[in-house]
Amino acid sequence: GRIYKNIPSLRWENNVHERIRGNKNVFYLKKNTKHFILHKKEIQIQINSNAKYKKLQKFIPKTPKNLCVVSSYFNPCNYISKFLNCIDFIQHIKSFGIECIIVESQTSDSKYCIKSVYDNVVSVKAPSTYWQKESLLNIGIQTAIEKKYEYIAVLDNDIEFKNNNWHNQLIDSTEFYGASHVFEYAYIENERKTINKKTACSKLLSNISDVDNIKELLKRKGEPGYGFCFRHDVIKEYKLYDKAILGTGDLLNLIGFCEIDKCLEELEKDRFFKNNTKEFFLDYVDWTKTVPHLKYGIGYTPNKIEVKYHGNFKNKNYINREYILKEYKFDPSKDLIVNETGLYKLTNKNLENKILEYFKSRKEDDLIEITETALKRKATQFILKNQDIYNNLGFV
Repeated sequence: GRIYKNIPSLRWENNVHERIRGNKNVFYLKKNTKHFILHKKEIQIQINSNAKYKKLQKFIPKTPKNLCVVSSYFNPCNYISKFLNCIDFIQHIKSFGIECIIVESQTSDSKYCIKSVYDNVVSVKAPSTYWQKESLLNIGIQTAIEKKYEYIAVLDNDIEFKNNNWHNQLIDSTEFYGASHVFEYAYIENERKTINKKTACSKLLSNISDVDNIKELLKRKGEPGYGFCFRHDVIKEYKLYDKAILGTGDLLNLIGFCEIDKCLEELEKDRFFKNNTKEFFLDYVDWTKTVPHLKYGIGYTPNKIEVKYHGNFKNKNYINREYILKEYKFDPSKDLIVNETGLYKLTNKNLENKILEYFKSRKEDDLIEITETALKRKATQFILKNQDIYNNLGFV
């Protein structure tokens, strides 16, 4: 083992400065004891060490103080896996010294609330159940803008960066493009514990013309989601499109960076808008006119990410869910009312019930594996307590 020095003339601080995990006792040494090591070093050796350290510092990645991460959390079915993945994500981002703002929506039925175990959370009360990702991100983006951040990354909270210089790569790419996909390759865990590799769809774009980009995006090659980073001057000009209330917001927001005037017919006949109401399509077209033009097109970042398991791919029904909006003839101007929190209240109760059924059918807790981390232990203890905390959550 190791001997702990508790003599004032030998210790660095006014307490024991080292302790082996599991050790319960500290042995106090007398002043005249010989049971400690005396280190001797010549001054020139120390000078050489200082010079080497100064060179090494050039290669240490610096924590960017002008980058902020924003992520949304809505969990209408109280999935534990969703809660724990978010906790892991927060700890991952914080380990790089980067501020992580979580915007979560809650109802009186919410069990697993991020605000119960993490402080930097904006909590809003949800008036209805729908795909709230972009609505919540818009709230978080505004918070980051008010904090004067130059670069704002909006990320899904089931990912983890696999390279330690991801933030510097992200800033370099975003500075050039204005808006950039946060990764190049995603490694996605499935229910069989095998990994599927996907390429960011932004990497596959030619950026020669907006028409070419739109046609490529509508082929749905590559991965359109997981996160984007925006320069402050770009994102402050508009808000993310948040009326795709059953998902597909990543693709729609990507297309929004292209001038769609020459592709309106092709876009309206695409799988997503085909057989949807004209009002829904025109609402989206009007929104695209608010999106700033990117001189060099949409960027991507040479980062690798791991995507944590959060339910069987088949259960997510990415294609079939689109028919729900068509079945109920979704019209944003009639079916959505903005409330004071910035979220929408659905006026069509039958549509809302169908959306809730979809969330339940995802069965995201079909495979839960809890690994030990400090914040996750705290989160797990919270789950086990199952306490009633919902009267003091400080809704805004």
